[in-house]
Amino acid sequence: MLAVLALMAAAITPSLGRFTRGRRTTDAAGQMLAVIQYAQERATQTAWPHRLVVDAQGGSYHLTARQAGSYEAVANEFGRKFDMPLSTTIEWVDSPTAMARGYVQFDPDGGHDVAQWRITDGESQGTLIGCASLSEPYRIAADGVGVAR
Repeated sequence: MLAVLALMAAAITPSLGRFTRGRRTTDAAGQMLAVIQYAQERATQTAWPHRLVVDAQGGSYHLTARQAGSYEAVANEFGRKFDMPLSTTIEWVDSPTAMARGYVQFDPDGGHDVAQWRITDGESQGTLIGCASLSEPYRIAADGVGVAR
């Protein structure tokens, strides 16, 4: 009986590892989307443009708002630096203007920049987050599905 359990555990372990890694990218994308949605909402409520600053090289992002003429970190939990989970990377996808600036902007009139990112764990296909046009909301999609222009 113990040998059967050991064989079952050996067979299941690789699948659980892949599931956990895939879950990491989905969770990271979900957290980033929550920050984006907060930025959009706060920009319209406060009449201050907000920016999601993405450091793909450093694997992090943070939120700023323009107050008194300059962009400062948002003074709450959403203004902290968010790091990608261990062994997870983020890269800009098909967003040359936003990538060159290093941020996407959310305006008080509800407008926003168009941008996309791919979050991967090195082994899975990845998760895309972004929007394809000015008229579409930001959303999450499996890599290769639906967000791309």
